[in-house]
Amino acid sequence: MADFGLSAVNVFGEDTVNDFLGSTGYVAPEVMNGERYNHLVDSFSFGVILFTMSVGDQPFNGYGSLDDYYQSLEEDVPLFLPGMCPLIIDFIEGLLCKTPCSRLAITFSIRSHPFFHSIDWGDVESGRAPPPFQWDFE
Repeated sequence: MADFGLSAVNVFGEDTVNDFLGSTGYVAPEVMNGERYNHLVDSFSFGVILFTMSVGDQPFNGYGSLDDYYQSLEEDVPLFLPGMCPLIIDFIEGLLCKTPCSRLAITFSIRSHPFFHSIDWGDVESGRAPPPFQWDFE
């Protein structure tokens, strides 16, 4: 998944920027606060996407104005559905951490998160991994 419609280029490692880039509803707190930020804003946006895919709604109110989103981002805690897998909740909460230095980074380290314990990453990378489900076209 990617959206290259608006992005900072070459922000790796210790590099930071402070431009306001991103779409309302997906922007990390440090972007909203006008702070310098790094690649960890992508982890936050990925967390928003996974939350939305899992719950069917956004974790913070991104449907109104930028001010509405900012207030929700500052004050609200994402609400997960009852009965959701605790491992996916933990994974998404790690991505949506409002403090960048505590946020789960989208790097090879996410592979070690317990949510992915059954994944053979070698098979995934080589294309040998079977799909998680089969379509029934009958």
